[in-house]
Amino acid sequence: MDWVQSQSLTRFDVSAQTKVWTAQYRSAEAVSPPNPDIEKLIEWLPLALPPSDDVSTLVHGDLRVDNCVIDPSSSEIKAVLDWELSTVGHPGTDVALLTSSYHTPPTMPILGGFAGMSLGELASLGIPSEEEFVGKYQDQCAHDVTTNLDYYQTFACFRMASILQGVYARSLSGNASSKEATKIGALAGVLAKLGLKHMDNFERGDSRVAKAFGGAGSAFESKKQGERVKRAMKYAKWLQT
Repeated sequence: MDWVQSQSLTRFDVSAQTKVWTAQYRSAEAVSPPNPDIEKLIEWLPLALPPSDDVSTLVHGDLRVDNCVIDPSSSEIKAVLDWELSTVGHPGTDVALLTSSYHTPPTMPILGGFAGMSLGELASLGIPSEEEFVGKYQDQCAHDVTTNLDYYQTFACFRMASILQGVYARSLSGNASSKEATKIGALAGVLAKLGLKHMDNFERGDSRVAKAFGGAGSAFESKKQGERVKRAMKYAKWLQT
């Protein structure tokens, strides 16, 4: 898949995607109880859509490390797999999915990430900070993926919450494909709450990115490392409640 091949794809912006994943969530309502946090996200996402979302680039749609073929000797990415969800849209949707691990604690089933880990701990594992990661991506991207990153992270949480709500509904009706479906489906509420956190950051204009790159209302505030670690640990504890 490349940009030339992507010309055959229909542009699928976040507004259209929100409708699709809302329908997925609604289809689960007949079996599972409604989630008020997901309802808030459904209402908010179309209203808060950034004007810059009309950018058209090739978007993978499920861009994760486990969809990459990595050379074990050089750690170089040799190929990116699973393009079934690829479309034309804003690159911020891919960046949001790639950075989701920075906001979920290691103890979270299936979706465990790095929340609560210090910068030193990340470095010892060869993992860049979120700020460093997004900065490298921005260096290679012709479009702004930092200013509205919290919006796209809100959408990423909503999409995953809708998927998990469907898993939960299937587990309740006895049609789930995994014995862990009930446990996994229960994570929908956790993802929805995380989405509300990103939504709040976006609305307050202090999304963590732009400030790090010299803009107001950006996404990575420049603070003492100790304060950042303390905040991350408190956040990870909140996610598990």
